[in-house]
Amino acid sequence: MGVSTPAAVPGATARQGFSLLELLLVLIILSLLLGLSAPLLTHALDGARLKRAQREIVATLRFSRSRAVNTQRVVTFSLDAHTGAMRTGQDLRHISLPDNATLNIQVPASEQLSAHEHAVRFYPDGSATDMMLLFQRGGQVSRIRVDALTGRVSRLAP
Repeated sequence: MGVSTPAAVPGATARQGFSLLELLLVLIILSLLLGLSAPLLTHALDGARLKRAQREIVATLRFSRSRAVNTQRVVTFSLDAHTGAMRTGQDLRHISLPDNATLNIQVPASEQLSAHEHAVRFYPDGSATDMMLLFQRGGQVSRIRVDALTGRVSRLAP
């Protein structure tokens, strides 16, 4: 019993691999798909960077409040909207916003440390000075609020 191969069958031809035309067609289709999806990926990455920055700010604010309650001392959190520097006591961290995002900080005049740096104070009883952070990216606006009465830090839905 013999094994038949395409060359052994009359009229059949052996075909191996792909033609140059087929490979070029696949490459053209892939490059078109990549070209169309690149702006979508950039937009999604910017959104992820903004959410990550917001989560870091919320976590640091909540940590500052906890520290004030646990140590029974006033803890000051400051944020520089221009450089992204966050400071709680001696701890210094930086956040990075996407280029197409802006941050506007609203605090009482007594808590404005400089043109770009603003602060919120957390007190041992859990209360705080008032603070509102407004993030804008394109047509989207999101907010982080520190309630003065309770010191509660919350992200407000757009």
